[in-house]
Amino acid sequence: CSQIPRLTFLQCLFHSLLQDMADLVRLERGIRVSLNEHESLVDALLQEREQIRGSLFSRFAVCGKANCACAQGEKHGPYYVLSNRSRGEGAFIYLREEQVSRVRELVDRHRRFKKGLKRLKGLSSKLHALFEQYETTAARAGSRQADL
Repeated sequence: CSQIPRLTFLQCLFHSLLQDMADLVRLERGIRVSLNEHESLVDALLQEREQIRGSLFSRFAVCGKANCACAQGEKHGPYYVLSNRSRGEGAFIYLREEQVSRVRELVDRHRRFKKGLKRLKGLSSKLHALFEQYETTAARAGSRQADL
């Protein structure tokens, strides 16, 4: 109110209260939008029930026999491998060709889940910050209304 010298104390108080109320409405709207996004994200994450952690890749091999076609550069394969780390140790599981599409989908689900968790963490931080701003603004408005 110091920027507007002609306002009386009551006009200044009223102006400040209106600004606080507008801020509260804006913050509440932001909180509700974020909560809706949060709920949708949680629902999507809960749909990713079956998943596999790891990476899927194909490899080709040379057997070492002198008269084999692989000695001329035509390698054996593809061999499909699921790579996974457990307790700091790598594990490789060779897959049959008919398993590949299902395992690929399950690995992709796990990646989507991890990406969603990261997004959920950021969204939770944003919600926390919005609620802290709401608390500060609501307390300021309450103090002004009580003329403290």
